[in-house]
Amino acid sequence: MADWTKSESADAITHDEVAHPSTVDGGAISCVDDDAIYLILRWAPIEAVANTNPGYFLVMGSDKTTGDENWAVLAKIGTPVVTAATANVDTSEDIGATVIGVSATASLVTESWCYLQDTTTDTDSEWCYILTVATDDTITILDGITVAKDTSDDSWSDAQVVGLPVDVHAFNRFKVVWVNQGDAAANSAIWVTYSKATDHG
Repeated sequence: MADWTKSESADAITHDEVAHPSTVDGGAISCVDDDAIYLILRWAPIEAVANTNPGYFLVMGSDKTTGDENWAVLAKIGTPVVTAATANVDTSEDIGATVIGVSATASLVTESWCYLQDTTTDTDSEWCYILTVATDDTITILDGITVAKDTSDDSWSDAQVVGLPVDVHAFNRFKVVWVNQGDAAANSAIWVTYSKATDHG
């Protein structure tokens, strides 16, 4: 029976809000002693324009411990072609709140992700899973917010959160790269975290 040990959890790409066009290389991360990684890739549009040329995440691995000539693409995770809707948070919400008041609910739909953007501190923004959308312009989210929100903050529709397991036992390093080029795309919020695991069985 496998005996898995998780050795580390950290950022592969730090939480940031980036303007189009952009390429963000999160940098090489050693996995010499690891067999698997689990990634959580988060994206949200933060501009109400057509995301005609959507960006994508590249998950890459290398069998070398140094140098840049041996990277291979292990996975490519695209983001959708959408035109996001935005609305102000119209009531101040405390930490732990699950019912969030917004000035409009256009494009905010049940069983989807939204991005609550803190307009003062990027990293206080958060991805939230929507359980219900009420006609009185509130949304109910699955988990309470981590950072209080106020009426200067915004909601954005059409966000995305993807979990991805990756076998890296044959690789010595991995990295994640965000690529958002092309003529027409929205500015984006991105954040990728990872956990490493090793099978001692």
